[in-house]
Amino acid sequence: VPRDSLTATSLEFHGLIFFAGGDGSYGQTFSTVDVFNAFTNKWSVMQLSVNRTNLASASLPYQGIVMFAGGTLLQSQSLPTDIVDIYNATSNRWSTARLALPTYFLSGTSLINGGLIFFGGGYSSIIGYTYANQPVNIVNVFNVSDGTWQTSNFSKEYQTFAATSLDKYNLAFFAGFEKPTNESPLYVFSTCN
Repeated sequence: VPRDSLTATSLEFHGLIFFAGGDGSYGQTFSTVDVFNAFTNKWSVMQLSVNRTNLASASLPYQGIVMFAGGTLLQSQSLPTDIVDIYNATSNRWSTARLALPTYFLSGTSLINGGLIFFGGGYSSIIGYTYANQPVNIVNVFNVSDGTWQTSNFSKEYQTFAATSLDKYNLAFFAGFEKPTNESPLYVFSTCN
């Protein structure tokens, strides 16, 4: 399905690449997950639990876990969601969880060795009782070893976060931007004591 505003991630040890969600030229959103299997050189299609666009993804290749988080149910960004679709490639099963807050344009990363997935930043339309695009200062952290979620916070709400990690050093990074101050913070989450 041709679409934009989708997300992509992979499970290297399973040879799987995922392209999920997104929106089309006529305002529709999609639940489609196109999956390429590098071992068989074939495509297959799976489905997210709901149609959405502007979502984030991250994976834990050793554990065979892929997550697709947040996004908006409509292309207009007026209905953010807190849904997290979780695919376990080992069992070939889907499950769902919830973010702390409905969020879109968030970023995802993982610490593979630590078994942690992070989703942070982005926007929500329903912080308090306002319905404007509000930046979010929450980081949702999933621990695959015990299946629990925790949250942490950035010092303030920033726009346009990107995320990455350095597994060797057990560090996850979020970098952002804030208008009109032009601040560019870097947040570092460490799993080391």
